[in-house]
Amino acid sequence: MNIVAALRLSYSYVRYALLVLQEKQLKRSVSVRSEMRTLSAKLLQELSDLDETIVMGMNKNASLQEAEIIFSSAACLNASFPTTGPHEVNDLNMDLKAARNAFQSISTKKRLLEWISEVVRIDLCSYIQLEHRCDEDLRFYLILLECPVFRYPHLEWCQKVLTAIGRLMIHVGIFSRNRH
Repeated sequence: MNIVAALRLSYSYVRYALLVLQEKQLKRSVSVRSEMRTLSAKLLQELSDLDETIVMGMNKNASLQEAEIIFSSAACLNASFPTTGPHEVNDLNMDLKAARNAFQSISTKKRLLEWISEVVRIDLCSYIQLEHRCDEDLRFYLILLECPVFRYPHLEWCQKVLTAIGRLMIHVGIFSRNRH
C-alpha cells in the first residue's frame, strides 16, 4: 500500500469516527428533544435561495450545516417526508411525492447538487458500509433516488456518487445474503 492510499484510508476512518460521534449526539438530541432533524421543502428552498458561491465556500451558513447533518445520516433521511394514514405503502411511512416536489427547488443548482453528492458519497456511503444496517434502515435510498443529484451522469461528481451508491448496494446485498 502506498502512502497516498494509506492516508486516504486513515482519512476515511477519521471521518467515520466523527460520523459515529455525530450520529450518537444526534440520537441523544432526538431522545432529549424528541425531534429529529429532517429534510424538508422549507430547508431545500432555503438552500436553493443561497448564492452558489456560498455553497462552495469554507464558511457554511446554518442551512448548509443542517443539510450536511441530514445528508450524512440515514436516520435523518429516513425520518424525512413522512406520511401517515391510508397512504402508507408497505409500512414505509414515506411520502416520496412530497420528496420529489421538494427537490424540484434545487434541481437546477449544480453547485449545490455537487456539494450534496460529496456529502452523500464521502459521509453517508462510507459510514453505512462500515456499519451493519438492517434492511429497514435502507429506506433512505428511496429518498435519494428522488434527489436531482443523479440527473447529471455526464458530470464527474455525479459519476462518483453513483459509483459510491452502487458499491453500497452491492455491499448491503452481500451482507444481507450472509445474514440469511
